[in-house]
Amino acid sequence: MKPHPTIEKACALLRVHWPTCKDWTEDQLLNWIGFFNRHRQCAVVMDGDECVGFVAFRFLNSIEEAKTPLFTRQDGRIAWIEMVIATKAMAVQTMTLALLNCIERIGARIELMGGEDICTDRVKLYPFKRYLNLIFSKIKNTG
Repeated sequence: MKPHPTIEKACALLRVHWPTCKDWTEDQLLNWIGFFNRHRQCAVVMDGDECVGFVAFRFLNSIEEAKTPLFTRQDGRIAWIEMVIATKAMAVQTMTLALLNCIERIGARIELMGGEDICTDRVKLYPFKRYLNLIFSKIKNTG
């Protein structure tokens, strides 16, 4: 079965901007996206016909759980950003709204947000409310 055109464009964006998937087959990449899509824990941001953003996230209770690939829990207290790419500023704001929508849908009580910085291989976690305040104050100031 052929993937939806939006998913195809997301795959193309990932291939260009996410080195982790460069050696994956098309099926491997589609299955990876499929996991997050099934759980409604990803967002694709389009600007017209162009894919300008993609985020995949999981909910965890500890950083150790992040070591288990494709593990997520509905009652997790950490919004773990598996990966994020934004080629336009509006994509970051849209992806944040998608994350908030998912949190509201599952009723999670998120305390921390973060992930692994691929440049430094270090885990970074931030208080969730502080992160949201930063993002939404930027939205208010930039439109």
